[in-house]
Amino acid sequence: MRRLTLLVFLLLLLLMPWGVAAQGQAIHWGRFDIVVDVQDNGDLRFTETQQLVVDSGTFRFGTRSFDTGGLGLVRNVQVAEGGQPFRPGSDQPGTFSASD
Repeated sequence: MRRLTLLVFLLLLLLMPWGVAAQGQAIHWGRFDIVVDVQDNGDLRFTETQQLVVDSGTFRFGTRSFDTGGLGLVRNVQVAEGGQPFRPGSDQPGTFSASD
């Protein structure tokens, strides 16, 4: 069974569906890259780089979800913005939470 390792980079205000506009808010992706590295033990390491462009409004939080299928586990999540790492937590600027 493969265990998925996810390194999430630049999940700043995070993710609304592509180019969604609601209540005076609009955001789109200037960049969305995913690199998958297969580790020697068969694990997969994902590095996701995103550049979000705020077109209008203020964003205080966002979400990112994905389906890992029946075999996937997500571990060792890291989030950073502009090279500054976020810390685990919620409801505070500079924090993130992750779960399976």
